[in-house]
Amino acid sequence: MVKITLSILTIVLFITTILMFNIPVVSSDSGEQSQNADENPLTEKCYKCHDKETEYKEWKVSGHAKTLATLRKAELAQDSCLRCHSSSIPSDVPLWGKDWRSRATLKTAQNNVGCSSCHRHGSKRKHYLTRSVKKLCVTCHQMDCGCAGGGIIHQSQAEMFAGKGGNGVKRMPSPHIKEMPMRCVACHMEKETSVEKVVARGGHTFVASMESCQRCHLGEDDISIRVSALVSEVNSLLQQVERMLEDTSAQKDSQVYKDAKLNYDMVKGDSGYGFHNFAYAKALLKYSLSLREELLGNKSQKADSSAK
Repeated sequence: MVKITLSILTIVLFITTILMFNIPVVSSDSGEQSQNADENPLTEKCYKCHDKETEYKEWKVSGHAKTLATLRKAELAQDSCLRCHSSSIPSDVPLWGKDWRSRATLKTAQNNVGCSSCHRHGSKRKHYLTRSVKKLCVTCHQMDCGCAGGGIIHQSQAEMFAGKGGNGVKRMPSPHIKEMPMRCVACHMEKETSVEKVVARGGHTFVASMESCQRCHLGEDDISIRVSALVSEVNSLLQQVERMLEDTSAQKDSQVYKDAKLNYDMVKGDSGYGFHNFAYAKALLKYSLSLREELLGNKSQKADSSAK
């Protein structure tokens, strides 16, 4: 009788603990979330009040709404990547801290980069932002997150915009830094219309457009042509460096190879063909190309001879 009473008491205490702390119940077989997703504190509930709003509808078609699915398909994916690919681990929670929410894994995480990644009701900042406008986007959009592994540049928007971090090139900040106190938001959230309606670019789609450029470059009819020419130039340099790195006779763990590859990866990881800083992108790639003889050795001399 005593054993039965103790067993019942254990069950009651277990259920009470779950209810008190709202602990998510996860299947031990597959690691998938339970069907009671709405009761799980890791599941964002923002949509319950904001699903009819313009911002939510724009976010649903954004890249941020697919980050978790994208991560799970990645070959090098690991739990630490959730800090930027999911709001299941709040960005202000230490990665392996005592807070139980930081124990979300690739299997148990349930959210993409959602509302709470940027907004919290407890925040005293404008729009309830979790960080200042200048720091918010670059918290994740930087190359030194390290989640992909040592020496692997996942993305480099912050460094390219600031014009730093590359090899053989002096610091070269984008001229837009002084002109854009709102930083990333100025281009990536600039709406094509002032009317509150769902748009294909800007807003919470975070897709930049040439319209955002023209708001500042008034009267410059050739801005699109100039940008197109710069993108083509950077793309051409990228292809040249890529071929050089593929043909190199140098060891991939040599310093000269690492220097050239880092610059290439920075421009490539920026995902904009230099758009965030054309001058710096070109300087990085041209420095990589200046290492051609060291990287190609005899191949470089033969190529020069045949060219003559």
